Amino acid sequence: MQTKKIFIIFISLLLLGTCVTALGSGITWTGDQKTGKGRISFDIQEGWNLVPLKMLNEMSGQYWNNFRDGITTCSQDTSWDIWMHSPVTNRYEFFVSDDWGAPDTRNNYFLQNEFRSKYFHAHAGSGWIFSASDCKLSIPATGPYPNYKLDSSGTYSADGDQPSKIHRYGDLVIKKGWNFVAYDTWMVGKKLSEIFSDCEITKRNSWDAKNQEWKLSGAEMNVTEETLNSKMITEYTVFSTELLKFADDCKISMS
Repeated sequence: MQTKKIFIIFISLLLLGTCVTALGSGITWTGDQKTGKGRISFDIQEGWNLVPLKMLNEMSGQYWNNFRDGITTCSQDTSWDIWMHSPVTNRYEFFVSDDWGAPDTRNNYFLQNEFRSKYFHAHAGSGWIFSASDCKLSIPATGPYPNYKLDSSGTYSADGDQPSKIHRYGDLVIKKGWNFVAYDTWMVGKKLSEIFSDCEITKRNSWDAKNQEWKLSGAEMNVTEETLNSKMITEYTVFSTELLKFADDCKISMS
């Protein structure tokens, strides 16, 4: 009986030191409250899923370590094969994670052009991935936010060997048409009308991966001024993806 009590106390102490923070739908940060060390995990559903491109690249690059540690349970192909919608070509383009991470080294001419043109959707957007079963994709992260950013202030590569990708976030151009927007940590506490103050958004939608369907249809997708002023980015929205339709080319507002 005494051993059982000690075991219960030990487990309780472990739980007290562990923090779980819900981010976007199906996205959590699990870590140690004192050190801040932990991981961001995506609940990947069987079928199609939307995940920020930068996070897919990091998940793929750390796949085997995370798989051995048991924090990633998806197959390697899940974060490797990516379909990205380009409003410039108005079609889906397929590439693998390494191509996104090193377009110049790997001579991916499509991505090189997208990056050099400073397109927002290529730098800071999201991509489709497919999974044959429910699983998890995870990456190490010190705290849920704001330590991890999707933005491109500075360079994507430490040695600067991918010049086509080196642009500041505020320089990126959101192209006219549908764009997959991944909500970033710096957006928390801001309204859509503030983040996109220089843009005209006409429609919006989001993907329900669990049920494999779009959440809105018809007139529900229409965006009004009231929508833009009432939609607030919260910690529960970070790293989730929304589909927004822009009337014209514009830039995101950092101030």
